[in-house]
Amino acid sequence: MEYECPLCHNSKALQILAGPDRRGYHHCVNCSLIFANPEHRFPPEKEKLRYEQHDNGIHNPGYVDYLNQIIVPALEYINSEMTGLDFGCGPAPTLHLMLDQRSIHCDVYDPYFFPDLQTKTYDFIFATESFEHFNTPANDISRISELLKKDAFLFVMTQKWTTPELFRVWSYARDATHVSFFHDKTFDFISEKYGFELIENAHPRIVILKKK
Repeated sequence: MEYECPLCHNSKALQILAGPDRRGYHHCVNCSLIFANPEHRFPPEKEKLRYEQHDNGIHNPGYVDYLNQIIVPALEYINSEMTGLDFGCGPAPTLHLMLDQRSIHCDVYDPYFFPDLQTKTYDFIFATESFEHFNTPANDISRISELLKKDAFLFVMTQKWTTPELFRVWSYARDATHVSFFHDKTFDFISEKYGFELIENAHPRIVILKKK
């Protein structure tokens, strides 16, 4: 079977890669994305059930602390005059409540739990622990880009892979709902393809981009 990179659509620069579980993986040399083979993806109903089992919410101090890892650096770029979107908020949206405490409005969207996306553009978008779930990252990132105004900000939180050797034993890839894995170089590619300025990419988990 011939595979195609779901981000850059390249089929000629793919390398088979061993992972930490029984799924098959490919590494795209062109954009540095690692993706799980499509036949190993969860069916939607099973994926939705897995998300419903997460103990996330404003009641969970550990989850609040976790989200603060992206909110705190984002506050340097956003303010109460802006309107944003939490893209992939899950069944218990929390980030928008934390921003509301700072008088910053943020809508919510999730393909399973809050699928109604308003027809407007935003000053900022958060995608916290969403990118790794994208089965079709080219489509999802294109959609996010279209939702952003010029000079708007995209705040991404996803663990980035570093080397093939470490990927083979990486616990992050053992989550069967994680299907797309991004490298620093992948965000260089995304910036060039979708018209972003890369503001922050040195952190192992946090990426900040600005729409040109």
